[in-house]
Amino acid sequence: MVESPLPPLIELLEASFAYNRKNYILSDISLVIRPRDRIAIIGANGEGKSTLLKGLMGYLKLRSGTINKTYHFKEMAYVPQQSPQSYLMPMRVRDYVALGIDENISMANNQLNELIAMSLKKVDLAEKSETDISILSGGQFKRVVLARALIRHPKILYLDEPMAGLDRISEAKFMDELKDTHSNDHLCYVMVLHDCRYLQTHFNKVFWIENNHIKCFQVNEALNSEAFLSFSGLKL
Repeated sequence: MVESPLPPLIELLEASFAYNRKNYILSDISLVIRPRDRIAIIGANGEGKSTLLKGLMGYLKLRSGTINKTYHFKEMAYVPQQSPQSYLMPMRVRDYVALGIDENISMANNQLNELIAMSLKKVDLAEKSETDISILSGGQFKRVVLARALIRHPKILYLDEPMAGLDRISEAKFMDELKDTHSNDHLCYVMVLHDCRYLQTHFNKVFWIENNHIKCFQVNEALNSEAFLSFSGLKL
């Protein structure tokens, strides 16, 4: 696999993760994530896709091996699979997006307003700034969650099946805005992906989890692998 010459953001060397000492979910993982990578994590249900994401983010204990990071905790952001839209207190879209800002950072109101406006513009929802989040469509709310993650200008963005529950049009809108943000802000993103239709157009690498191990491909390599194509349902 041909790698970019850019220094890694994160590197795993023979790493193993588990939720307890007895049951290892992922074992002997070696992989590299570099700036501007667009990575899809793919695998069958129960193979450990979300586990890998938690391990990369530092929320799951490393049981063996090595993990090296060149970015600070505050330089990453996260978009979860499910967001509790129906359980949130009434608030404007702009106020929800502002929750993504580091609480230890103080700024003038005009700076804050500019950051909020820029983040909403990235997801094409600038006109919804004053709207109550409770009346947004599911697709709009997922994009607002993305705006909340982007407001801190992360070096790396982790996403855990962020399009769960969306229709095809909303999925495509979400993915296109994420790709545009990558192009404009040089963002690296790592996504647990269910729909492999987006591989060729929105990703450059694939981490395929199978039998508790990971195979790392460039996308063009994955699309030339009969085993991967058979798993993903994509055609040669």
